[in-house]
Amino acid sequence: MRFLIMAAIRWVVLAYIVVIGCATIARGDEQPLSRIAIERATVAAVDSASVKAQPTVLGLKGQSSDWVVVEFSHPKPSNDDWIGVFSPSGFSSEICQPEYYGDLPPYLCTSPIKFQYANFNNADYNRSGKGLLRLQLINQREDFSFALFSGGLSAPKLIAISNKVSFQNPKAPVYPRLAQGKSWNEMTVTWTSGYSIKEAIPFVEWGHKGGNQMLSPAGTLTFSRNSMCGSPARTVGWRDPGYIHTSFLKELWPDSLYTYRLGHRLLDGTHIWSKSYSFRASPYPGQDSVQRVVIFGDMGKAEIDGSDEYGNYEQASLYTTNQLIKELDSIDMVIHIGDLSYANGYLSQWDQFTQQIEPIASTVPYMIGSGNHERDWPGSGSFYGHNDSGGECGVPTQTMFYVPAENRAKLWYSTDYGMFRFCIADTEQDWRPGTEQYKFIEQCLSSVDRSKQPWLIFLAHRVLGYSSASWYEIMMGSYGEPMGRDGLEELWQKYKVDLAVFGHIHSYERTCPIYQNRCVQDGSNLYTGQFNATTHVIVGGGGAMLSPFRATVPYWSFFRDYDFGFSKLTALNHSTLLFEYKKSRDGKVYDHFTISRDYRDIMACSIDNCPRTTLAPLWRRPPATVAHANRCGRRRAPAMLAPPQASVAASIPVSLRSMIRLWVVVTWLVLCAAAAAHPGEQPLSRIAVERMVLAVNESAHVRASPLVLGLKGETNEWVEVEFFNPNPSNTDWVGVFSPADFSSAICEAYGVPQYYPMLCTAPIKYQYANFNNNGYSKSGKGKLKLQLINQREDFSFALFSGGLENPKLVAVSNKIAFANPKAPVYPRLAQGKSWNEMTVTWTSGYDFKKAVPFVEWGAKGGQRVLSPAGTLTFDRNSMCGAPARTVGWRHPGYIHTSYLKELWPDSLLGHRLPNGTHIWSKSYSFKASPYPGQDSVQRVVIFGDMGKAEADGSNEFNDFQPGSLNTTYQIIRDLKNIDMVVHIGDICYANGYLSQWDQFTAQIEPIASTVPYMIGMGNHERDWPGTGSFYGNLDSGGECGVPAQTVFYTPAENSAKLWYATDYGMFRFCIANTEEDWRPGTEQYKFIEQCLSSVDRQKQPWLIFLAHRVLGYSSCTFYEEEGTFEEPMGRESLQELWQKYKVDLAFYGHVHNYERTCPVYQNKCVVSGSDHYSGPFTATTHVVVGGAGAGTSDSEFTTSNIKWSYYRDFDYGFVKLTALNHSSLLFEYKKSSDGNVLWVVATWLIVCAAAHPGEQPLSRIAVERTVLAVNESAHVKASPWVLGLKGQNSEWVEVEFFHPSPSNDDWIGVFSPANFSAAICEPENKRQRPPVLCTAPIKYQFANFNNDGYNKSGKGYLKLQLINQREDFSFALFSGGLLKPKLIAVSNKVAFANPKAPVYPRLAQGKSWNEMTVTWTSGYDIKEAVPFVEWGAKGGRSFLSPAGTLTFDRNSMCGAPARTVGWRHPGYIHTSYLKDLWPDSLLGHRLPNSTLIWSKSYSFKASPYPGQDSLQRVVIFGDMGKAEADGSNEFNDFQPGSLNTTYQIIRDLENIDMVVHIGDICYANGYLSQWDQFTAQIEPIASTVPYMIGSGNHERDWPGTGSFYGNLDSGGECGVPAQTVFYTPAENRAKFWYATDYGMFRFCIAHTEEDWRPGTEQYKFIEQCLSSVDRQKQPWLIFLAHRVLGYSSCSYYEEQGTFGEPMGRDTIEELLQKYRVDLAFYGHVHSYERTCPVYQSQCVVNASDHYNGPFKATTHVVVGGGGASLSEFTTSKIKWSHYTDFDFGFVKLTAFNHSSMLFEYKKSRDGNVYDHFTISRDYRDILACSVDNCPRTTLAT
Repeated sequence: MRFLIMAAIRWVVLAYIVVIGCATIARGDEQPLSRIAIERATVAAVDSASVKAQPTVLGLKGQSSDWVVVEFSHPKPSNDDWIGVFSPSGFSSEICQPEYYGDLPPYLCTSPIKFQYANFNNADYNRSGKGLLRLQLINQREDFSFALFSGGLSAPKLIAISNKVSFQNPKAPVYPRLAQGKSWNEMTVTWTSGYSIKEAIPFVEWGHKGGNQMLSPAGTLTFSRNSMCGSPARTVGWRDPGYIHTSFLKELWPDSLYTYRLGHRLLDGTHIWSKSYSFRASPYPGQDSVQRVVIFGDMGKAEIDGSDEYGNYEQASLYTTNQLIKELDSIDMVIHIGDLSYANGYLSQWDQFTQQIEPIASTVPYMIGSGNHERDWPGSGSFYGHNDSGGECGVPTQTMFYVPAENRAKLWYSTDYGMFRFCIADTEQDWRPGTEQYKFIEQCLSSVDRSKQPWLIFLAHRVLGYSSASWYEIMMGSYGEPMGRDGLEELWQKYKVDLAVFGHIHSYERTCPIYQNRCVQDGSNLYTGQFNATTHVIVGGGGAMLSPFRATVPYWSFFRDYDFGFSKLTALNHSTLLFEYKKSRDGKVYDHFTISRDYRDIMACSIDNCPRTTLAPLWRRPPATVAHANRCGRRRAPAMLAPPQASVAASIPVSLRSMIRLWVVVTWLVLCAAAAAHPGEQPLSRIAVERMVLAVNESAHVRASPLVLGLKGETNEWVEVEFFNPNPSNTDWVGVFSPADFSSAICEAYGVPQYYPMLCTAPIKYQYANFNNNGYSKSGKGKLKLQLINQREDFSFALFSGGLENPKLVAVSNKIAFANPKAPVYPRLAQGKSWNEMTVTWTSGYDFKKAVPFVEWGAKGGQRVLSPAGTLTFDRNSMCGAPARTVGWRHPGYIHTSYLKELWPDSLLGHRLPNGTHIWSKSYSFKASPYPGQDSVQRVVIFGDMGKAEADGSNEFNDFQPGSLNTTYQIIRDLKNIDMVVHIGDICYANGYLSQWDQFTAQIEPIASTVPYMIGMGNHERDWPGTGSFYGNLDSGGECGVPAQTVFYTPAENSAKLWYATDYGMFRFCIANTEEDWRPGTEQYKFIEQCLSSVDRQKQPWLIFLAHRVLGYSSCTFYEEEGTFEEPMGRESLQELWQKYKVDLAFYGHVHNYERTCPVYQNKCVVSGSDHYSGPFTATTHVVVGGAGAGTSDSEFTTSNIKWSYYRDFDYGFVKLTALNHSSLLFEYKKSSDGNVLWVVATWLIVCAAAHPGEQPLSRIAVERTVLAVNESAHVKASPWVLGLKGQNSEWVEVEFFHPSPSNDDWIGVFSPANFSAAICEPENKRQRPPVLCTAPIKYQFANFNNDGYNKSGKGYLKLQLINQREDFSFALFSGGLLKPKLIAVSNKVAFANPKAPVYPRLAQGKSWNEMTVTWTSGYDIKEAVPFVEWGAKGGRSFLSPAGTLTFDRNSMCGAPARTVGWRHPGYIHTSYLKDLWPDSLLGHRLPNSTLIWSKSYSFKASPYPGQDSLQRVVIFGDMGKAEADGSNEFNDFQPGSLNTTYQIIRDLENIDMVVHIGDICYANGYLSQWDQFTAQIEPIASTVPYMIGSGNHERDWPGTGSFYGNLDSGGECGVPAQTVFYTPAENRAKFWYATDYGMFRFCIAHTEEDWRPGTEQYKFIEQCLSSVDRQKQPWLIFLAHRVLGYSSCSYYEEQGTFGEPMGRDTIEELLQKYRVDLAFYGHVHSYERTCPVYQSQCVVNASDHYNGPFKATTHVVVGGGGASLSEFTTSKIKWSHYTDFDFGFVKLTAFNHSSMLFEYKKSRDGNVYDHFTISRDYRDILACSVDNCPRTTLAT
């Protein structure tokens, strides 16, 4: 019985809630205007009271909003007096209509449109009765008056009324709202006016920006009071809505920019116009462009003038609106899913809402959904019988806003936007199975073509999915709207809906991918592979009062935020979707995730059986089949599943079925392979050319000089571009266009309809305007120096604003051109079809009809002969797709090839190329090839995947092929020792931007004009779907091989197929084309066998096979994940041929690294790898040599130990083969960075190379080998001579130099002291003679840096930055490179005005919380000057604190180079102790020495006391190092991310309280000068906030000195500089372990270079530090150490089988768990990684973005990506590893209070947050105790 009673009660409660409660709870507070009891108003006029408003006429400049000053007085004032704003101004009972006939109307029956209390900002009002308000009015079609009331809101008494105020044209068209029409290429414009259709005809004038304008008529709607369903909408809230007009703009061109304005034609023929607006047309369904959609709900409106509803109802509404306006350039559409304005029956508020969103809605489509506050009213047909709409029952919403619904009263509809399909439901109508709406939902979800529109989004106002809002738990027990997901969840799962987005609950929440209350997949920040389930998102925090969550977090709730915000979806392409949740108050991202999947992953099908829609799948996929992710972010094909029709399948032979399965799997794998191996994008593809709009500014300009280039016959020349923009921005850029006239006049329309974009050709290069123009963003002035090559047309330079994504053309330069733009250029030699034939191919602007091309050639010094040339070209239609036939198209000119025959072997010949009568190129020379079998030294260079780069620093430089120039330059330097080059595919990476082929041929001209340059075909030349390429990728950018086979000659039988053989002396090269089918039975297979089998090994013993893709062996991570270690089907049949025909070497590109195998056959080493092979052939050695230039980011090696992999190098390089004779072949692999040969097995098997990158740049200089080679005609001059005249500690110096015998390896060294000869040398022992030079420079730079003509002229110029380092400086010119330096000339001396001045202060926490230490460096010994600090509270009394002084000498160093060439006197290190500081006080300090030498003034904030409850923010990182901003040679070689990290911290310094740098500080490695340079680099940080350090291996380790590790990593410093230059509050600074307290934080900093194991002194310190903290005061307990004493998935640790430092966590982990350490931080590994809360290698709880409740386990964080070269991760999936990032970055901890801490990981390159989580817990949660038994510390739990 009891059970039945309880069930009945619950049912009654449930029913009541469904009918009444939901909206009541979810909606927050009441409409502010409803507080006014307007019907009770009485007249209490006071003659002496007054209200005056001015100005009386508003909008004189056409504004639709204006400010009014209201002045009033009341002889009997009261605190509850208020001012109401009424419109129309006559608001008496004459306008009233009673609800029922017979009723007398009240005196006042219309609510004001806004109100404000009289004492608002009038503090004296209650005494004086006088007041003034400043209110904002918007045009609402009527005049206004202002009334003064007493009696408060509940009993209003009318005291006085103001004069009337009105807009100049109150009926003007206002507040346009764009919306998608019913087709993708239709845009609707809706607006409001006071003109009825009888008074004026409404229309829109619109058209392409700058083009012809057209007129589109508009329909008109309105509604009356009787359309309302009840009160207040039909009583006090009623106000005439005006007339709502909608025009339909049709047949828009996708992504084109249009302008429009609203018009009304009056009866007298005159026109009323709005201002002009613009919008961008929507992309067509499936268009592959970046598409960005913002989604939120429940925003409402608010008043910026402080009128009384502000802050009480939709307090964050303005925040959301303002953030969207700020971001509008990066938003394409907005969806507001219900609860729009919260008018709630007060109709005036709809005008105010449309005015508030006008900047957004007039620019991008503003799509809406219906919510309870728009629709619900009892008895009106709404699904819920609430009063939430205030009697509006949906009428204003469906009238004010257009939606493409079949019936706008029902308000459910779908809309397509590019790659998105949005299905928008109406939760105020019945949605359950069988209803009209349910059928619509299924039809919307099922009919989408997922190959075009992969991103399927469901939206509704109420939560039809999952929510942990407290109301749903308490009242419903349902975690969502009752009956919400009953029938819908099946649809979402069936049709694979990516996201379901809801409002109604005023907060933010994201679930895991969930189905039937279960997480099908854990919540994450990245989802890849097959669809698993729908992710549900609540985003109802647009502005209305927040909704609380239940206290307990459901397991499916992944991220919750009790704050205002919105979500942003960015479809990057068809396979990548980014979701971001941003807070309204700051616009920052607080939650995000990415979905990466192909539409086949969505459909769970293979390549040839994918339905386009989800409407009728052929068969259902068994749930057990799960695809696994590979590294390139796509998916492996799952095993093919037979459809149910077994009888059909049975009719197919088993072997054929197997082949089909294999083919499908393989094809899918290789589609992915290219993506894995070829990261990044063509730099020019970043420019959204087709979106360009005109924004020409007459005061802006661009000027280029000289006007004529190549006057001396040069084919390349430098141009200076000077420009000015009056409205500069950091995203402004300069594009180089050729031809110079690049407007739409040259466009060829493609597609239908035939509309031209404003711009249809990409520039040939670009550069940001602020490049080397640091003041540009303020002054708008800039100058660029760009290198142009002759490309057959003239050039112009255009200045754009709006960045690359939304380019706006601001100004265009004059034209410039080469003297003869058509001249013959860029010759490319190639072997002909016979050994004694050489071909010369070149490019010109001369058609065959205009000039006859030929080559004049002959033996050097002998008779000349003429050889004619054939001519080829191709047109746009030869291209297969975009961008090659669209924005990337540029005419290739004319390609001429001449055949020089019957050459005498090894003869030196010359040639020059003429066109016309006569246009000559310069003269070139080459050596004829040796005959087959000729016994002479023959040297061939082989590489792949080089690409091109720009020497002028234009923006693609280093972004796409970062090693390209180094490879090119190294080959040029060694060209005298090279006979032929073979480039095996992926040549220039033009990827459809045809201008790049000219630039590539210009780059390689010095090589290709001198030796044969043979090429192979790669995927970036050939691949394009449907063109016959073996792989259906888009990698060629639509080129489909045409440029490659035209621009370069190969001796192939069919140049389109590009497989061929070529003989060179003792070599036979068989070059395959992996983009064509090579399998047995094919034409190519037959060629390969014929090539290999036909060689005479007596003459040509060296048989070499080459192909682009890896048809052999590679341990690239991608291939490992595919389980192939090769291209699928690569070696299956070819391996037999290589073995049969005894191929010596097989070379491949495609994978951007270097690898050599043992001689291997069938996956086994036939003999071990070696540096010398002799005796009979055993097996082929396979070599991957694809590291010539293209980015290496996705060509990492597996960390597994592959037996056949003998040598690997993750760097740029090339191979050189030298056939010494018929029996000896030398193989050399050289790095592109230095051209040196790497001979021995790399130590990557032993040492974590990434954790210990490279060498100190200064160590590359063989200082001790220096010899004198002084040349009297050489010179070096430096200026200015005196630096720092204004007290600066750093200054730029110009160094001008000349060398009569210049070389590319000449270099400039900066020496300090200036006298660096042998006189200062101290020999290591007395029997040694000192060398000529015994001190390393403090920096160096190659003489040809930015001096391209140096090699010819010997003249050069460098601009170098010097810092005050206590001595003078000189600059020395050396030849002989770094390894054999020869001193040529020395400059004058340069010095700072006061070289001994106090510099580079470093703050650090003292030994007590209220002590701050200041450490600085000077040249003053304690005998010369007394050091001290003058300090005090800012603006208060100053104190003097003395300082102690330390230094060290050469004998303090433990070994070389620190005590030899690296030694430099460190100066004097002073430390002062500033004591008894007041917490959080701002103080200043300055450092003097002598009487009196002052530094500049600095300021810092004192630390908070332990437990202080204030905002506390600490940045943590390791392994930063230093770098040079002047480009000197160490820049980016040693710590490439160092400057970015430094700059990002400086930018955010106002929001940082302390920095902790956990070891590997400056990487001086024994070169002492670098410590000064590091302290100078961090001075802006360390002089402002405490800069705490830990000791790392690069500070401490040296054999025999007591360091725990016996490495040489410190370069002989053995910790002395680190412990002297920086203060730490350690008991013994040499040991370097210490604790420091900062407010609510306790930091325990260990020293991993000293023994930490149980029983040691350090172990006892660690336990004492962790155990003694008072967790009530300091809840946040942080452990820090340099080496990873916890968890890391660095590839090196994986190989050690430890995933951490050996012995690292064995005992430390027990302490961390025992004392409940929140976070453990480490450096050493140069990357970022965060674990789950982990103990004993097990996740105690799943990783999350939010942790609350009792402590479970420590989260371990590796944050060693401060700057030093990056460390790779294992490719294995490690369960405890939650987030990894192979990039530079740092962590920021923010303690908000004692129970909330925020963790953020930020990338150094942009400062954005890429990983984050929060911890919310009480100290009782930490200690896991109850309220009355909590110890303060964890010492005795």
